Amino acid sequence: MVNFDVGVILPAAGTGDRLGGPTPKQYCKIMGRPLFLFALQEFLAVPWVKKIALVVDNPDHACRFLEETCFDKDKLIVVQGEHTRHRSIRAGVQEILKNDLNLQVLVVHDAVRPFVPMGFLEELVLSANEHGAAGAIRPLVSTVVKQDENGFLQKCLDRSEYVASETPQAFQSNVLSKAFSHCSEEELEKGTECLQLALAYAGVSARLITGPSDLWKVTYKKDLYAATCCIRERARRACVVAAEDSATVRQVEAALRGSLGAVERVASAKAIAPGSFNTIVLCHSRGVDPDRQLVDLAAAVDVNKEGVVVHVTEHAEGVREGEGVVAVRCGGRGGQERRAAALVEAVVASADPSAFAGQTFFL
Repeated sequence: MVNFDVGVILPAAGTGDRLGGPTPKQYCKIMGRPLFLFALQEFLAVPWVKKIALVVDNPDHACRFLEETCFDKDKLIVVQGEHTRHRSIRAGVQEILKNDLNLQVLVVHDAVRPFVPMGFLEELVLSANEHGAAGAIRPLVSTVVKQDENGFLQKCLDRSEYVASETPQAFQSNVLSKAFSHCSEEELEKGTECLQLALAYAGVSARLITGPSDLWKVTYKKDLYAATCCIRERARRACVVAAEDSATVRQVEAALRGSLGAVERVASAKAIAPGSFNTIVLCHSRGVDPDRQLVDLAAAVDVNKEGVVVHVTEHAEGVREGEGVVAVRCGGRGGQERRAAALVEAVVASADPSAFAGQTFFL
C-alpha cells in the first residue's frame, strides 16, 4: 500500500514525426478525445498521486482540451516543454518539485501510452521507494543487430540477455532531481533513458519489473488504430439482464467478458443505475416482456456513446423498435447458445454497434 505522496511527470511535447501527418500524436483524437487525456485521467484517479506535471509543446493549446474535461485543477500543472525528451522531463521535474517538496516518489510516463495498469503502478512506486528507482520492462520482440558505417551487419545481440525498457518508471524524488542536475548537455540533447541517468549520476541501479503487455507506446499510425480499438473495448460497459439462468445467458456473458472492459449481470432492468452502462443485453427466457423495453432503459443506457440495446429471444415479434435496438432471435432450437453468444459479441464489440440498430438476426 502506498502511504506517501507521489508526483507524476507526463511528457507530451514531442512532434510525433514517425506517426506522420500534421497533428502531433498526443493530440490525435480517439473517440473524440486527444490521446494524452487517457493517460492523464488514469493518474488523476489515483488518490496517492498528489501532483501531475503535464509537459507540452503548447500550454495554451493543451489547456483548451483540458477545459472540456472535469479534473482537479489543484492536482495538475501544465508545463512548457522543450525540444528534446530529457529537457522536457527535466522541466517537469523542476516545476513539480517547485510546487510540492513533499513528494517522495516521482513517476515518469509517456503521455502517448494510454494504459496505466494501477496494480503494476503501485508495485513500481513501492519498489522505487525501497530501491531508489524502478522501471517497467518487456521482453524483446525482435532481435537487435548493429550495422557498420556502410550499412552492413556487424553484430547480433542475444535477445535472451536483453529486455525493452518501457514506462512508467519511478524514482525517489531526490534521485531523479540529482540525475538531471548533473547530466551532460549531450545527454540532455540526445538521451532518452531516465534509468541510465539515475545510475550514472545518482549511483542508483533501478529495480526492473516485467510489466503487462498493454504498456506499449503509440509511435506509428498503426499504433493509433490499435489504441482506438483497445480504448473502445475498455470504454464499453455492458450489462446482461436475465431473470432466469440458462445456457444462452451463460454463453453470452462469457463471450462479452472476453471482449469488453466491464460486464455485469443482473436479474432485472430495474437494478441498473442511470448512466452506468452503454450496452445492455436482455436475455428473454420466454416472450419479450413489455416492461423491459427500451423505453424503460432510456435513463440507463446512452446509445449515443457507441452503445446498443440487444434483445436475445425466441420471439422477435415482441421487440419494440427504437434507437440503438437490435434483436437476436434464437428460434428455440437446442445447440444455438454458442452461435447466439458469438452474434451478440460481434454486434456489441464491433467498431460501430449502432450500425446494426433496427435489425433482427435469425438463427
